[in-house]
Amino acid sequence: MHASSVGGMMSNDELNLPAGGSERIVTGIDGLDKILGGGFPKSRTILLAGGPGCGKTILSTQFLCNGARLYGETGVYVTLGETPRGIVQNLSSFDFKINELVMQRKLAFIDLSISGALRRQAEAGKKIDFAVLKDLIRPVVEELGAKRLVIDPITAMGINRDLPEIRERLTEFATFASDFGCTTLLVSETPIDQNIISVFGVEEFVVDGVIVLHNMRRGGTRVRGVEIVKMRGTDHGAHIYPVQFSRQGLLVFPEERVHGDDS
Repeated sequence: MHASSVGGMMSNDELNLPAGGSERIVTGIDGLDKILGGGFPKSRTILLAGGPGCGKTILSTQFLCNGARLYGETGVYVTLGETPRGIVQNLSSFDFKINELVMQRKLAFIDLSISGALRRQAEAGKKIDFAVLKDLIRPVVEELGAKRLVIDPITAMGINRDLPEIRERLTEFATFASDFGCTTLLVSETPIDQNIISVFGVEEFVVDGVIVLHNMRRGGTRVRGVEIVKMRGTDHGAHIYPVQFSRQGLLVFPEERVHGDDS
């Protein structure tokens, strides 16, 4: 496998951006941008789904850090699971320069994993109050002028809610993020080796795009891949493409296919 322009900034011509097409937010992950037709549609909400070990946190952080370093777009990482300290430690082998970007106020973490208000609601068996969630996120996004947003994971949003309400609240949150001009990744933790792309079964119908990261068993080993299941307004790739990890983060190989992908 090989990768072109790893870590570099690609031109619109190199990305084959269609003339007059929707404005894009370039991820900075060359192979991914190619199969997306130039990046994510701007100010849209994307579901990023996958099981353990497939690279969800890596891709999410790479998306934010590339935006800050390469494209002048500040980002916010909202964690409802692991603490920011844990995320930074787990990603220390990658060349993301997270601490440097935080110090430069180009990247911010919002730690809702230990937020008293949200934790007390969950422990009391109550619904997570979306008004509280938005009130915690809004000032940080406004202060940084953030254009990239990650919510990881979205599981907490569905605590003690029925499916119609989950769908309504996710739609409300997507509108909230879009109104700020944010291109948003909603991270969904799904079971390994199961053909499931969302936790609640409604998320994929609410969002503008769905990306699935795979960690598939092939014989006696596992192979990682990425699949674009849905991306509104985009003529995207239709295969499962191989993924590898490097110091730069995820590498996607758009000219190759995961063995066993017959699409």
